[in-house]
Amino acid sequence: MIRTHASSTPQELIHESKIPSITSKTRDSKLQPENVSTTTTLSFATPKSLAFFKRFTWELTPWTRPNIDPTTATAISAHIPTLPADAIHLAICLGVGYTAFSKACRDQRPHLYVVFPHLRRPIDEQFWRVWHTNIVKPAFDEAWISSGLVDVWEREDTAWITEKAAPTADQVLDRYDNAPSYRRQRPQQIQWPEWRDFWEFDEEPSPRTLSKGSEGGFSYRRALVFDEAWSAMRDMLKGGDELREMSDPILLALWEKAVEVEEPVSADVLIKTVGKEWDAYIDLRFVEKNMFVVHLVEPTNQNNLHGQGSQPTGPGGPAGSK
Repeated sequence: MIRTHASSTPQELIHESKIPSITSKTRDSKLQPENVSTTTTLSFATPKSLAFFKRFTWELTPWTRPNIDPTTATAISAHIPTLPADAIHLAICLGVGYTAFSKACRDQRPHLYVVFPHLRRPIDEQFWRVWHTNIVKPAFDEAWISSGLVDVWEREDTAWITEKAAPTADQVLDRYDNAPSYRRQRPQQIQWPEWRDFWEFDEEPSPRTLSKGSEGGFSYRRALVFDEAWSAMRDMLKGGDELREMSDPILLALWEKAVEVEEPVSADVLIKTVGKEWDAYIDLRFVEKNMFVVHLVEPTNQNNLHGQGSQPTGPGGPAGSK
């Protein structure tokens, strides 16, 4: 038996190439050209939804990803005081952004972290099991089931399943434990979404459709899945002392990529250059104004992450689902 859904949300079709640049969500910098370095190695945002990323891998074994460096965490907290540096350092990596044409290794692409403001200890297996089994897996599974974008079947136990059902925690750990030692630190990932998403989906891809980005014709539908999943996660974490450490989660999109522009330079030029790099991966409709930050430093402090920056205003956390 296949389950079908009638969405109450208008299925607005918009190609991702028509989404404006994220630089419109950055505060105008007042720094003078002579006070700005031509290089930055840190930019980040606090999205209000998973739909901030057009596509990302769900990192099933987040312990294979390094924690955010304490120095970087301190620099981010300096921009967003409501995010404690200790909590940023302990954040769990939920995903890594990618595009239909990604060639850079995953370490050179933007990462999506979940910051738990009330967490004061390193994440252990029990914490991860609860997070994976009770929060992330059911949220993603139900989002896919409700999307109407995949086939769904009813099992004998009346549970609904889909071809995109997430693996259980035991399945993830079994794959990890039985992998050869040289593969153990390679992450287990799920790239979502993966369905056929050509702008003219009834045709084979042509140079004309590829010039539009190959995928992206249904970026609104894709965003519905990510947005519903994040809303479900936040709702499941409301109330209950047993989930206190996970409550009030905040998304942090982080990219530690060196970007350099030629001199003479202004802060705006550097910010726009960095923003163009982000645009291939993200949807600015899911981040509040002033919540995208390019960390700027003085020329004499290029190795100092605590230099001046384009400061955000307003709350540091997500403003809820769109």
